[in-house]
Amino acid sequence: MARVRTILLCISALLFALSCMAADNPDSRLDKKVSIQSIGQPLASFSMALGMQAGITIKADKGVAEYKVTVLAKDLPISRILSGVAEALHIKFRSVKDSKGTYTYEFYEEPASKKKADELYIHERSGLRRQMDHAADTLRLDLSAEELEKKIAADALLQPYIGEKDFRTAVEVYSSLPEKDRNTFWEVGALPVALDKLPESTRAKVVALFDRNREQREQTDNVKLTDAAASVLFEWQDDPLAGRSLSFHVVGTGNHGLTYMFMQVQEGDPDLLGNDEFFTLKENKETGEYMTDAGKIPEKLTADSGVELTETTMTEALQRLHEATGVSIIADQYTPRYTSQAYVDKWAITRGESIAHEVEKIAEVFMCKWKYTGDACIMWSKTWFEDRKVEIPLTTVQRWQSARQKTLRFELPELVEMALLSDKQQKTFRYYGITVPDSFFTSVRGLRFYDALAPTERSQAASAEGLLVDKLADDQKQALTHWILSPAGPERKPSQFTAESINGARVRIYARGSEWVFEIRTPDGRMREDILRLS
Repeated sequence: MARVRTILLCISALLFALSCMAADNPDSRLDKKVSIQSIGQPLASFSMALGMQAGITIKADKGVAEYKVTVLAKDLPISRILSGVAEALHIKFRSVKDSKGTYTYEFYEEPASKKKADELYIHERSGLRRQMDHAADTLRLDLSAEELEKKIAADALLQPYIGEKDFRTAVEVYSSLPEKDRNTFWEVGALPVALDKLPESTRAKVVALFDRNREQREQTDNVKLTDAAASVLFEWQDDPLAGRSLSFHVVGTGNHGLTYMFMQVQEGDPDLLGNDEFFTLKENKETGEYMTDAGKIPEKLTADSGVELTETTMTEALQRLHEATGVSIIADQYTPRYTSQAYVDKWAITRGESIAHEVEKIAEVFMCKWKYTGDACIMWSKTWFEDRKVEIPLTTVQRWQSARQKTLRFELPELVEMALLSDKQQKTFRYYGITVPDSFFTSVRGLRFYDALAPTERSQAASAEGLLVDKLADDQKQALTHWILSPAGPERKPSQFTAESINGARVRIYARGSEWVFEIRTPDGRMREDILRLS
């Protein structure tokens, strides 16, 4: 009896809660079914369009107004569209009743949700450094050759970094760098080091690496790492689609060299599936290949999709699937991911022709998650917390393009604003139709330093005398250090400066025709000049 009373009390509580919800918002307008197609629109624009069609005021809070969403809905209740958009974008929506008893609706983001996204982003972004440092720390241990090999075999994160002799040499060079240089490297993105600045034992290993690989490749030239210009260069890149990688270059005379690339290793089990409710992952232990088995798929997704997805973009794939099947799709939208082409059938591990199989293929290839609920497929990026940081607001892109139309080129104010974006964001310019001069990318650090200057300091830097570095504030000196330590020019030559060598230096930044010159001279005669060509 006690158990029955408990169940009845729970049911009563649930019914009471539901009745309160209905009483709080008895808006029958949300039951109206609508059909709407919106591709990659900012949430503010989509909310206005949906509201006009539904006869309801729907808004997006300023903090989420620029988030982009794709909605391909056919005869879907407005309430389902609102909840689906909120779910795909990892945000919320709320209702507000005015004095006349009319409800309006607003999308917004809770502070806790934003904090969680920031934490996920920071953790993921630091993954490559954590793995590189882990490999370097392992090499510092006092292990015999046999003990080291056993440790590598037992640790999946070590194998790609120090499992092979040549890659191990690269990590040894990294390990030999002072901590402040390693910190600068991860801040700046590149660190060139002259070979004669390395410890003698490390330098000997680099020379042996270079000579060994020249012999293996049967090169006939006489390149040696004895020239004063010989160097090693570390670079790390954060590609919007390919992910994070670290490159180690060994450059000899005549710019001959070797390159080794480390890719960030996925930690934990492979996250290959888009939907683990309808599909399960199986690994072939002999070949290491993966495949999927389908479980109980919802009846509305079992029909043959009638589409064949080969090379396509994610946007095109979703449109074709919706048009062929009528299934409603609500998805987040991040420009680089949705506008890149991929061979869906070639790269997906799932095989099958049903609607569910096709959605799963798209999700796998474009690295998304999805679920089916309330007659709609809800999709979102597996790395939405990173993609959101990379996305450039549409209003910003439109403002830049409008400014460009006036002079048929980007002027310094727009280029400075672009330089302040992250390196990863700058790699996405092509997806937005933004074309900048090649010299922009070699002038980014100089542009960031220019932005850190006050108007009077910019005027001083434009004078023939130049701006004395000693008078700069600490944050300005840091921006300057990032500029002068980065590789110089399109050849990415090692910098001849150190953080200490700029004392007493003078900086000049001035226009010369259709160029901007970024120049620094030290009292001992060292000079660096970067040229930004506007055309």
